[in-house]
Amino acid sequence: MKIAEKFSSVQPSSADGLDSGGESDLLSLAPPLRSPVSSTIRRRFRIGQYLSNIKFLVLIVTIYVLLHLLPRHHASKQIHETNRSVVLLWNEHNSSQAGEDYIQCGCRITSNRKYAQSLIEAVVVHADRPYSLDGLENIEHTPDYLVVFTSKTPVNPNESPITAKNESVFNFTMTYRLDSDLIWTDFYFYKTKVDFNRQLAFDAPDENFMEKLSSFAATELRSKLNAKNRLILYMMYEVNANTLAESLYLEQIREYAELDAYASCQKNTHCIVYHFMLVFESSTCPDYLNPQFFMALTNYVVPVVLGGGDLSHIAPPGSYISADDFYSPQQLWWSRYQCPNRSEVWSWTLHPLI
Repeated sequence: MKIAEKFSSVQPSSADGLDSGGESDLLSLAPPLRSPVSSTIRRRFRIGQYLSNIKFLVLIVTIYVLLHLLPRHHASKQIHETNRSVVLLWNEHNSSQAGEDYIQCGCRITSNRKYAQSLIEAVVVHADRPYSLDGLENIEHTPDYLVVFTSKTPVNPNESPITAKNESVFNFTMTYRLDSDLIWTDFYFYKTKVDFNRQLAFDAPDENFMEKLSSFAATELRSKLNAKNRLILYMMYEVNANTLAESLYLEQIREYAELDAYASCQKNTHCIVYHFMLVFESSTCPDYLNPQFFMALTNYVVPVVLGGGDLSHIAPPGSYISADDFYSPQQLWWSRYQCPNRSEVWSWTLHPLI
């Protein structure tokens, strides 16, 4: 027998309390009441309603604020961009023609000589590259604009606006020289834990300088000095008539010491194992330091400077060796060979590089 047939065959009896008029009585009954709700559930429901209302109000306020403040923000941004100084790089062709914004200076940099969005406030001429000032008079500029002479390397004194006696078109200088309007170098010394201003006065070498270093700095310096197992290196150069003096000097040094040559120490950690680096400098321009000088110090190698000008006011005493203080390459070699590990030469670390 099927299940549906089994249930349909079941008839209510008088024991169930229902008679033939039971169905009419059921239809007259009121619908059942809802189950009772606890006070906790009611509170949760009310809190949910409050939160929904608060979120809705916050959304409305946010939309209102955005609609009223965004136009002002765009207006102030446009005013800010309009007042931004524009700097023209005269002989830098890799810069953007349209102009790029630099947060550091709050200015816009361009190499477009026909830039027309606003007046040029400064023209920067990089004297380390070939340049001509033809066309400078055609630049749309402000009445008090600057024509900036920049250089990181020595230039002919007759071409420098600092030393030139005749009237120059440049009215602002940015070079390595200390008498520039703005000193511009890749490296300089500053005083530890005081400030980052350029140091132009230094203390005498101190044999007990390690005690002034932090324990971490002293330990790190000792580990670097203990790793040194080679004596002298120099940077490779082009051999020609202009570098004949360097070649002759190297030949004399090779009679007493083994020399190693590298193209650069910037990415070569093996330079740190040397005690000394020969640094040749043909110019005697004041305030100039050969980049190899700093390359040596950053690798904790003592630079041996051959040529160059007076360095006493721009480098800590004892941080370098001047070959001019010795009568011959032989005397230089023997004096350094006897004591290559003098600790006081590293007291310059009290005036670290930046």
